[in-house]
Amino acid sequence: MLTLTPDAQSRLDEYLAELRRVLGASPAVNPAEVEQDVRDHLSAAFAGRGGPIERSALDGELQKLGAPSQWLPDEAQPWFRKPPRDWLHDLRASLVQTGKRLAGGPESYRLPYLSLLVLGVGLFLAMLVGDEEGFLAGFVACVTAFILSRAGLALLGHENLSSPQKWLLYPALLPVYIPLLVVLLAAVPVLSGLAIDERLAVQRFGAHSAREQLQAHDAHAEALKSRGGDLSAYAATRDRLQRSYDAASAPPQILGRTVTPAVAFGLVVASTGLWLCVLGMVLGLAPSLVRGMFYPFAVGYRRRYGFMLAALGAVTAIAYWPLIRPV
Repeated sequence: MLTLTPDAQSRLDEYLAELRRVLGASPAVNPAEVEQDVRDHLSAAFAGRGGPIERSALDGELQKLGAPSQWLPDEAQPWFRKPPRDWLHDLRASLVQTGKRLAGGPESYRLPYLSLLVLGVGLFLAMLVGDEEGFLAGFVACVTAFILSRAGLALLGHENLSSPQKWLLYPALLPVYIPLLVVLLAAVPVLSGLAIDERLAVQRFGAHSAREQLQAHDAHAEALKSRGGDLSAYAATRDRLQRSYDAASAPPQILGRTVTPAVAFGLVVASTGLWLCVLGMVLGLAPSLVRGMFYPFAVGYRRRYGFMLAALGAVTAIAYWPLIRPV
């Protein structure tokens, strides 16, 4: 029996663990048999030696054996361990294998492969072409890949999917699910912020126009005065323009409050809270809607999650209501 020092035993355990890890993924090799061959080789190499084997001696024999990956057949070797001349051949073989799977491979892999293929080709064309045509190609590809992915999920069932099938099906869902989730959660705060900004922009434009009219009137009056003309007709007009300018320059009001940065922020947050309250109630009362919209990522969704969102929205709206309540 092979006797090793603790340090050498630790080194051998590491080597054998790496061997089992590398060979375990290849059905063509039995890791247990290879491990036994390694032990037999070491026993023969150190036969007749007295005392425990030191690590330095063990390392010498392990170097003779080489890396565990050498027991893999050529087709199971990772690409980076093969010579570059074999890379193109392996790429062609992979493409042929993919084509065979798409054309006549296992039924459970046809839709997953098609889904990822359509998504990848569409996004590649979108980046390659650019402009409106590229955007349209990417949009059509995302929609088509999404439909194929959902069809695959309906056919196979998410609980029956293997890890490779999930990696093939799930990416096509994200370009639809993520924007949908963002719209549901962020549409109201974005729209309310844009509405306030539009209100302020209209006020600034009106004040600018009124100021230009007033300045033009004053310039015309000065020119007339320098020529000794009658200014009596200009007084009433200037008073009207001044009132228009004062009204246009006044800060806009919402709910009887002047729109300050604090009021604008409170309005956005409070409207977001109200929206989340309504959305949470709907999602709490119809959990199947969420599960269907975000299948299979939301299969564990429960009613209480929607009601928790509604409670959070209500608390937020109530907390910021003092900033915007009518005066």
